[in-house]
Amino acid sequence: MNEKGSAMKMNGLVGFLDFFEGHAIKKNGTGAKKLKFKDTDAANTEEFVDICRSMCEDGDADGKNGSCGGFVVNYTNRSKSTPKFCVFKKEGSQPYKKPAKDTYLINTKQAACQNAGTFNNTREACDCYSGYDGDNCENEAECNQSNKQKSMYVNYDFDPPLKESNAFDVSAEITWTDINGIDEYGKNGIYEAYTIKMGKNGPGGYFGAQIKGKNSNEDMLLFSIWDTKDGNSMVWPMHGNCKRNCNDCGSAHSGGTGVKCNYDLPMDEGERYTMRIQRTAEQGTYTAEAETYTGPVWQVTAVAEGSDDEIIVGEILFQDLDADTGLSKFNGFHEHLGCTRCASFYAKVGRKDPVVQVPATTTLVDVSGKHTCADCSCDMYNMTRQGDSIFFETGPGTEPDFPMGGTIEF
Repeated sequence: MNEKGSAMKMNGLVGFLDFFEGHAIKKNGTGAKKLKFKDTDAANTEEFVDICRSMCEDGDADGKNGSCGGFVVNYTNRSKSTPKFCVFKKEGSQPYKKPAKDTYLINTKQAACQNAGTFNNTREACDCYSGYDGDNCENEAECNQSNKQKSMYVNYDFDPPLKESNAFDVSAEITWTDINGIDEYGKNGIYEAYTIKMGKNGPGGYFGAQIKGKNSNEDMLLFSIWDTKDGNSMVWPMHGNCKRNCNDCGSAHSGGTGVKCNYDLPMDEGERYTMRIQRTAEQGTYTAEAETYTGPVWQVTAVAEGSDDEIIVGEILFQDLDADTGLSKFNGFHEHLGCTRCASFYAKVGRKDPVVQVPATTTLVDVSGKHTCADCSCDMYNMTRQGDSIFFETGPGTEPDFPMGGTIEF
């Protein structure tokens, strides 16, 4: 013990208490009335101190002179067996020796944790942000490539393989099973997409649905295709929802020119959408700057469960693509848009198995999943299968059935 008292710490509701045994504080009261032990339901000193602390931390002991930063406990006798009352003192008060009394100061400075960290009273240090209970946690970490929710992929194998027998009409369902957590989170989003490629060397891209945390009016359906990197096969917009675009140009790996189609559509938890991609014309034409381009036209549509209205997401012309060339790849992914820390919110999304309608003889024979980062710290993810659907789950309460960076067979 020094002149200022004991260094003993006591657990607090917001932070912790610095306990100065045998000390008091001269004057410097908040102006709030003292709290008498007999006016509380406390059975002992510990419970009484807890009540005094709660009043101080909650602002109930603030007064005309200032905010509460601690309190002094007075006793009925020298043995300090029974408290008499506590007097509330202003922030910044300094204790002095007074053997008959005890002082408690709320240490809010040490209890403050950055980046939504939670103060651990036992360790007297900041733990990871609230909600995280996984094995891998970087204290107070800003969102980064290690602790963020990483993408998960689903791979579909068909018989015959699409590389040998291309598909020309495929439909699949997306169900927003449990997504209300993103509304409370209030930013970023989730993208449920299907990845596609035309033939052996043709253009590729994806289509699907995005929900946003900030505003449901920013939710949308998407259909994006890239030109081939060699420039030998370009794509052109054939619908009002579509335009030439630098797709994913914010990415160091995926940026390139192509066509992006989008349809704004607010979506809610529990809703299910059947999305379909099909070739609608073997030969279409597109004219730009006195140049005319020809090739097959592909369309993506969506229909909400219980609705007869078909939404055209977009139509794209594949320049000079052979009419006999179709989809040689059809897989899917679940992606958190932006940097979303591991335990930011819980989400669950269902993906019903795709159905190849043309050619009708093509059937789905195997489904597998993959996580994309073996050395990341976010371990709140999983993929499961129920009936003819797989489900992506992320966030608090989720435990993986397969390792980070690993695969799972269904």
